[in-house]
Amino acid sequence: MDPSKCRESESSTCKRLLEVAAELFAEKGYAQTSVRDITSAAGCNLAAVNYHYGSKEKLYEEIFCQMMTLWREERIQAIETVMAEADREGILERLLRAFASTFVGQLAGSEGNGKKLTNLFLREVTDPHLPAGIFAREIALPTRESLGQALMQICPRLTKAQTQSCLHSLVGQLTHAIHARRLLGEAMGSQTPFDDLEAFVEHIVRFTAAGIREYLKQKET
Repeated sequence: MDPSKCRESESSTCKRLLEVAAELFAEKGYAQTSVRDITSAAGCNLAAVNYHYGSKEKLYEEIFCQMMTLWREERIQAIETVMAEADREGILERLLRAFASTFVGQLAGSEGNGKKLTNLFLREVTDPHLPAGIFAREIALPTRESLGQALMQICPRLTKAQTQSCLHSLVGQLTHAIHARRLLGEAMGSQTPFDDLEAFVEHIVRFTAAGIREYLKQKET
């Protein structure tokens, strides 16, 4: 067999395993998904997971590594795009909005691949199986560093510690909105402030920007 065709076949199998495993892990959870479930759905030999990834655990980790790389790059790109714009009017709101919209869009997907990744992420949060610290290392810390530098450039009187406190507050509000929309909406069965998530994100952006400006005003007195 042509070696290039062999590599192409292996690449196709790896991709199929990743896609199928992500769907099953998102639907059933890590513990309830067996290697046989994955290989059967992917139309592969039972040994394919171990051959290509070493174990179910490593396959699970690879799914998240690819997802976190994508999310990290999207978040940082959104920040860099705003900071590269020549127009500085309202740049604080534009920076917060770019980050917030990307953050929420990644974690609150309601259709297709977005929904699958959201369910997969939420399952890992409530029933963790990944190595400790992987989220911080792969996505939270690099994103916080990029956003923190941008915020300090816009508001140079903020110290690094104060900047990080502002960012923790922003992320906390966004995370709450995502979880509240999912949990309260299902429990209450009626309209909540989180039904229009885009509008609520805009509220968070304006609230956070106003808080930062008030914080800076107090530093002047």
